[in-house]
Amino acid sequence: MPRKVYAVFIGLLLILSGSVLKDTTGPPTPTTLVQAASAQGPPAAAPAVPAAAPAPPSEKVLPGNYNPQSNDYDCGPTAGHNLATTMGHDLSVDALHALMNTTTDGTFSVHEFTAGLDKALGGPVYAPHDVDKNDTVAQTAAKLGPDLVTAVVNDHGAGVNVKGEWTDTNGDTHGPYKGHYIAVIGYTRNGIEIADSADPAHTRYSVTILELAKAVGDKGWSS
Repeated sequence: MPRKVYAVFIGLLLILSGSVLKDTTGPPTPTTLVQAASAQGPPAAAPAVPAAAPAPPSEKVLPGNYNPQSNDYDCGPTAGHNLATTMGHDLSVDALHALMNTTTDGTFSVHEFTAGLDKALGGPVYAPHDVDKNDTVAQTAAKLGPDLVTAVVNDHGAGVNVKGEWTDTNGDTHGPYKGHYIAVIGYTRNGIEIADSADPAHTRYSVTILELAKAVGDKGWSS
């Protein structure tokens, strides 16, 4: 199984197993995911089968230096800087501010965030993802979770645009914000690992994928 597809599958099993997704549309659960995978049966024979890639780790947290933001509107550039440190880059927040077209109102969307960060990194690393306005929170979580896990497995993490309030796995509340960018730098059995530049007292914490999907709302992410 290709590494990315395996990571996505593991991500669903791992992350969604820590959250009870209450939704009338019937969101995926570890049991239904396994049943669906079993029902598909073995893949059709192919002329050439590539060697199986090593399975991704069940937990992974990227190394890096996670800096706090210096004002109320540079969360986007600071999240970009923090993500870049996971790849060994020390990008200037001021340079990212300009590349992301950040103003005193902040960074407009994940599209500007992605374009600016990719330009600073010298190539396409990230891709922006908009939330489908017709999706429930559970449906957003089912898309967001495996995408974030894959980004971490691929050693670059993800930037997430959030709003409102959310509660981490320690019970601490973050926000409220009209809009804010945070860096996803890992995943564990406890949830998604966040590097948050807004509060120097809580720069690192874990959050369940359902809680993070609620915070994303109608915003988006870059992975």
